[in-house]
Amino acid sequence: MGLALGQSPSTSYFGWSPNKQLRYHYVSEVLSGIPDIKGTQWAGVRIEADLTVQTFRDYSLRLQISSPKVRVVNDEDLPVVHGEPQAPRADQELPGWFRQQLERPFEAHLRRGVIEQSYYQGDLSAEVLNVQKAILSQLQMDLTASGRGFLVEDNFVPGGHPGQVPPLEQGETAFFSTMESGIEGECQTDYTFMPIPG
Repeated sequence: MGLALGQSPSTSYFGWSPNKQLRYHYVSEVLSGIPDIKGTQWAGVRIEADLTVQTFRDYSLRLQISSPKVRVVNDEDLPVVHGEPQAPRADQELPGWFRQQLERPFEAHLRRGVIEQSYYQGDLSAEVLNVQKAILSQLQMDLTASGRGFLVEDNFVPGGHPGQVPPLEQGETAFFSTMESGIEGECQTDYTFMPIPG
């Protein structure tokens, strides 16, 4: 009598195929003012960096930031284009300790596309931890709609399986809005699906 055990390959790594190294260019910017106090005063920050992501079969990601650049804005009378204030183009030099902490590798473990745990090397300042959490928030993809108990709306075919995207023809789109647990707590997340032109 023989016993054969087999493991079928997972049909989905939720956008993160294992055993790959991917490179991204990350940009995040916030620029705002308080018009009631002084309508011409603006404050904000722009962070730009390269990001390397390694994917593994155990649904983990290893990430490292490189070449970070920062622009801090605290200025009056910024030029306005299409109703949006434009931040100056000059990058500021990062303090050495900030750059060293920011460039340390970190790790995230996924479950069905959602980041469940994240691990960081050594003590990190709150500023660096916030940047890394912001990056992780952008990388999670709950394409199964695991929060469908909190479904806000969708346009899927009635009777379909939760999280199953219907077949789409060119020019058609499908969407769902759901409540998800994110790095910072529960929030509404919107997903839109459309076929890639081919």
